[in-house]
Amino acid sequence: MNYTFEERDEYQRKKIAINIKRLISYGIDISPIVIDGEWGTGKTEFCLKLQNFFSTDDIGCKVIYIDAFKEDHSDDPLLTMTAAIAAVLPPKEKTALISKAIPALKFGLKTTLKAGSNWLLRNNVDQLAEEFKDSLINTNNAIIDNTIESLIQEHIDLDGNLNALREKLKEISTNNKIIIIIDELDRCRPSYSVNLLEKIKHIFNVENVYFLLTTNKSQLQASVNHIYGSSINSKQYLDKFIKYTISLPLTHNDDYNYLIYNSIKHWDLLSNNSEKLKEVNNEYGSHIKDILMIKALSLREIETFARHLEIYQILADECAIKPRSPLCQALTRLISVYFSCFGEDTSNIDSFNKEALKKIMKSLRFESFPVDLTQNSKTPYYYYVIYGLMKEINFNPTSYIANDQAIQETIKFLDERYARMTFLNFSDYSYSKTLMKSLRILSFQSI
Repeated sequence: MNYTFEERDEYQRKKIAINIKRLISYGIDISPIVIDGEWGTGKTEFCLKLQNFFSTDDIGCKVIYIDAFKEDHSDDPLLTMTAAIAAVLPPKEKTALISKAIPALKFGLKTTLKAGSNWLLRNNVDQLAEEFKDSLINTNNAIIDNTIESLIQEHIDLDGNLNALREKLKEISTNNKIIIIIDELDRCRPSYSVNLLEKIKHIFNVENVYFLLTTNKSQLQASVNHIYGSSINSKQYLDKFIKYTISLPLTHNDDYNYLIYNSIKHWDLLSNNSEKLKEVNNEYGSHIKDILMIKALSLREIETFARHLEIYQILADECAIKPRSPLCQALTRLISVYFSCFGEDTSNIDSFNKEALKKIMKSLRFESFPVDLTQNSKTPYYYYVIYGLMKEINFNPTSYIANDQAIQETIKFLDERYARMTFLNFSDYSYSKTLMKSLRILSFQSI
């Protein structure tokens, strides 16, 4: 699929691309830029849109996309980045760049091979016959002396080779800026991701060469701690390498300037593309959004919820959520789907009891009924499902009533809501049986 902002820009991220372009056009020293986002927030799609945006724009640049996760089988990011740049150059410039890169790449390869051979010698020496050990040790001493001497010379040569590579990059990028978009950095091996950052700083810090790195920055900090230990301040360490951080926002403004959560927008888009989901969303959309706003869900988590709900609707038959279903029934089934997606130990609920209810309340982040429950008409209706589940197992709700001065008033109000949602529909309705039946359907244990 060819991702472009013109094709779709539902979260209004083109403006981020435009502002990055303005800074690059101005020539400000801002590379590398990190585009920070939690897992599942659409970073890869944004990267691909960025690539197309810069490729078709008029600032005169060469644009490179690198999936770092696919490349981390290589031990040297220098090879990855040099090959990616060479791939977009005309033949003459490509040959010139490779010729300057080879000496630096050779040094990295030699270091790796030497480390491997030393490991083999260390691990195999004990297995040799006794009479060979002394001669091997003497030979090793001579090898070590020669190796140290050659390494010193290679380090001296390396500095000159890297300068030559930088000069060639500077020459190549004089007429056409080079923009390198590196994606999936947070999914790489810690050693590779940290090495890549260090290579960018020490080798590719060249005028007119810009790096855009998309990552979950907190995960990148964890990679730094993995390599250098928990005592190091990983944020300060990364600040040495990163010039600017852009956080992908979780919200955007619609055409009427109302603030919209990206997750809710994504749910609407997904439900519109599925007849099963559209039917449910048309009838119970406001209640679904209340449930989806319990915590900040990523776009990927919204897709997980949508998939689970669609599976439920296909398998549930007469237990499916239908238009004009009793609200208590529809909400209980929606809570079951949500719990199946994001609850803990969902497979261990064989019967409904207080422990099961506590798990469900935890997944819903339910700590207490609102203080202004009796006056607030905007209280989400799933609160009343929780109360219904409490009533069925004689779970005392008083410890979950935040307003100590109005416990009886609150319980009376909850009872009225419970009666309105339940008994006006059918007097023998059971929240717990509906919930358990829904969970069995979602675990494929019911036909």
